[in-house]
Amino acid sequence: MLVFKPNVYVCVFVVVVYGTQLSTCAVSCSQTTNFVILNETQYDRDANSLTDDTRRPLGFKYATLAYYSKADPRDRNPCVSVANTANKRIEVMIQTDPPNRICVKSTASIATCGEETIYLCERANDVNLTFEFYCDQMCGETDPNFYYRFALSPPSSAKDPELWCNERNTDEFPKSLISPNLQATRKPTIHSISKASSTKTLHIITITYSVISLLFTIS
Repeated sequence: MLVFKPNVYVCVFVVVVYGTQLSTCAVSCSQTTNFVILNETQYDRDANSLTDDTRRPLGFKYATLAYYSKADPRDRNPCVSVANTANKRIEVMIQTDPPNRICVKSTASIATCGEETIYLCERANDVNLTFEFYCDQMCGETDPNFYYRFALSPPSSAKDPELWCNERNTDEFPKSLISPNLQATRKPTIHSISKASSTKTLHIITITYSVISLLFTIS
């Protein structure tokens, strides 16, 4: 059965979505990390936290999906568990850095793929949920780095879970902490210019300047 929402689907047996075949949406990982949900008052809103893996920018955590580094999906796909999710809405936010394609599925059989960012706010019927981050056949030829965050709605007695989803800030991704002029949060690799190359460039500039000066003198 398919849910008619772009890149979001529910798997029962075997489905094909945009040319990608999945045998099942079952989560299969060798190790699982427990996600600690922070109170929003504890969110780190300093842009410097984006390059420090020990910090939690906007409550997000950082991970790498070893898509090309490891052959076995159980080893390469990060898995994260969220506790006490029964009868609540769960918000899922993912941002790749630099921009890339990534997918996520859970033990509730919800699966989705997206470019750079993914946002979901769904009903969680299980007591605990486990999410697996993975790549499909349309991912780029790199190991995606990504930020991820989960949030749970308060008890239904405090607020209607559906209203909670509607009132969430769907733009609060880590990239919102940086200025528009900064295109990446992770520092790019800078290749230094050799001394010989620098000297050669300097000689060319000097010769060019001399020729221009001579032409002005002749004219």
